[in-house]
Amino acid sequence: MRYLIVFVVLILSFCCASNDNMSEPENLIPKDKMVDIIYEVLVSNAAKETGKSILEKRGIFPEDSIVTTYKTNSLQFALSNSAYNYSIEEYKSIMIRVEQKLIVNKKELQSKIEIV
Repeated sequence: MRYLIVFVVLILSFCCASNDNMSEPENLIPKDKMVDIIYEVLVSNAAKETGKSILEKRGIFPEDSIVTTYKTNSLQFALSNSAYNYSIEEYKSIMIRVEQKLIVNKKELQSKIEIV
């Protein structure tokens, strides 16, 4: 029983140890591009939730357009996202810029709706 407790404590200490030398991936996506990609992903997810069948009937697949527009793939995005997420301040600054972009887009759309 005592060995089991020691084993569990050792496992937990290794699992909780911090990794201070997180290396950036070779093809790290620049912050500006990450802001644009995250924005596009959020908007496309919202569009899919409200009208997925309509988009599919028209042959629109937002994930494909994001890949071709930004010339990236899901692995590169995931690695870059993890690298930025490792530094909380950097990731927070990216998400603040995404939020600002969403707010601006919302205001533009609302003004167009009011005109009509």
